[in-house]
Amino acid sequence: MFNPGTTSRTGFDPILVTPRPQMSRAHTSRDGAVPKRSWKRPAVFAELSGAAVVAIALGGFMFVKTPRVAEGETNTRETAVAAATAYRPAASNTPDIVPDDARDVVQDQADRPGRLTGKAAVKRVVETLANGIDQFEQVPGYQAKFFKQERIDGALSDDEEIDLKLAHTPFRVYMKWRSGEVGQQALYIDGEYDNQVLVQPGGLKGRLAGTLKMDPRDERAMACSRYPITNLGMVELARLIQAVLVKDLETNAAMTCQLVDEGTYEGRPCSHFTATYQTPQPGHPYRKVELCLDKEFEMPVLARTHGWDENGSPAPDEDTLLECYRYHEIAVYDEVPEKDFDPKNRKYALRLK
Repeated sequence: MFNPGTTSRTGFDPILVTPRPQMSRAHTSRDGAVPKRSWKRPAVFAELSGAAVVAIALGGFMFVKTPRVAEGETNTRETAVAAATAYRPAASNTPDIVPDDARDVVQDQADRPGRLTGKAAVKRVVETLANGIDQFEQVPGYQAKFFKQERIDGALSDDEEIDLKLAHTPFRVYMKWRSGEVGQQALYIDGEYDNQVLVQPGGLKGRLAGTLKMDPRDERAMACSRYPITNLGMVELARLIQAVLVKDLETNAAMTCQLVDEGTYEGRPCSHFTATYQTPQPGHPYRKVELCLDKEFEMPVLARTHGWDENGSPAPDEDTLLECYRYHEIAVYDEVPEKDFDPKNRKYALRLK
């Protein structure tokens, strides 16, 4: 369990689904030193063409681009979430989940300690997430390299790298794209700017158009995303996963599960969880869920899901990736630097109208 000021671990709390608390409108944090980080220098900003459409997503992310939609299809969030269709996309380039000294979490673990299967594995993950949510949302915030890849209306996006800064109370998010829509920036401050997100494209487009304002759940904003920016971050990702697994326990879902307690991800000790469903489940499109749970933070630092083919049948993982979210180089704030979420920060060069 992660506690502010300590790294000790304790026992698990009872199974529960933790609701997100109402965010304070008061700005209570103080200036503080920025945690050390080593970001890559930005590449030359890419130019954008076509009609600009704002999209926002979990793991929360947003990008200004023209969405890819097959002829005759409607580009909607409902279609993206509800339909786990057959795909023939470019193969995913996200990394495998890698336990210590092994490439396969599932195989050759029968005699290793710290291994749970079936309902016991699901319960343990739910308990771990409950602890993590309770503790991690108490920290002021954090910054990380955030990677995301999603499938919307049958099209799998490229893996995108984003510099992420996030404060918990009040909820604030700053993002800058390092790949994909290079140079694009997004800033959301709960209770400010009529709860709209500020978006500035990279390159010449941003210099000409300036900073756009958009409701996070606007139809255009959701056209190319699975989740709004208000669902960004490890805590919200943990809540989403927790709700799915609690529902699986309640409905006694037919699934094969395994939790391996010994492993690493990006050099940090992690537990590795895999759940494979035997049949499609009501309420979510997942056929397979893979998680890396950081042992210190008890938060998901990798979440990868796969869907079904168009007939509701299993299909190869490389053809059915729905979403992959990864958090690297996590640095927790002792105090939130106000300049990190200030739209007038000169380093951001946002052209506010």
